[in-house]
Amino acid sequence: MKLFKRVLAMAVSAALLCPITAYAAPEDDTIAILRQVLEQQQAATDLNAFYDFDITVSGSALETETMTVRLEMNTKMNGMNDPDNMKMMSYMRVTDAAGTEVTGTMYYVDGYSYVDMLGQKQRTAMPMDQMMSTMDLASLDAAGSVDKTMEMLKEVGRRPEGDDFVITYTMDTSALNALVDEVFVAAGLGEVMDEIGFEIGSVKGEYVINPEGQCVKERMKMIMDMDAEGETLRITIDGDVGIADPGQPVEVPMPNPAEYTDI
Repeated sequence: MKLFKRVLAMAVSAALLCPITAYAAPEDDTIAILRQVLEQQQAATDLNAFYDFDITVSGSALETETMTVRLEMNTKMNGMNDPDNMKMMSYMRVTDAAGTEVTGTMYYVDGYSYVDMLGQKQRTAMPMDQMMSTMDLASLDAAGSVDKTMEMLKEVGRRPEGDDFVITYTMDTSALNALVDEVFVAAGLGEVMDEIGFEIGSVKGEYVINPEGQCVKERMKMIMDMDAEGETLRITIDGDVGIADPGQPVEVPMPNPAEYTDI
């Protein structure tokens, strides 16, 4: 079960914190607009995003038949392309089916992670340069390229939505699962994947593009399956990410280190 929890946390984090990239089939100027959006996201240094996802977990690894929670987050970042100077704040609220809430805030600055949750404030050394030195950065860059993403799109559509328009897509999960394997290996986590069966069953999503050609919201539904030690889990993630003031500088609140205990 510990292994399940570790991979589940990585899978959910990857799904929620990584931009969802898609490429559109030819329709008017859709290709040019969406390519511009992807280039803007890759070049972005700052982010102010609001996440709202329903997460449902089922399977034999659970004591109950299903577990459903709502995850809301506000993540602010700057220096995204400069690991030595990156700053991040992420406020999180998790609400279970009974309405019980758990809140917490995590920060990253100057090589330390700060977590304020459940009445405890803890600081952990997390030197980004050392972490990245263990990764195959060339492989990670190739895996996250626009060209790689283009290869994974099976169905693409376009529709108006008020003053905006929406690009819809379905991912080729066979190609996506191969990409996930590449990313885990490049990140030095190949041994974890060898211990557990992990497969993305389906991914459908949408980009909401404003009249200025900027992505202001991303919607996604993803189904993932895991199996290990004779037990199974199915995770369904369904929700959206709102992007406030894309392209604009973001001020990131920082913690007071004196209030935190080193662990």
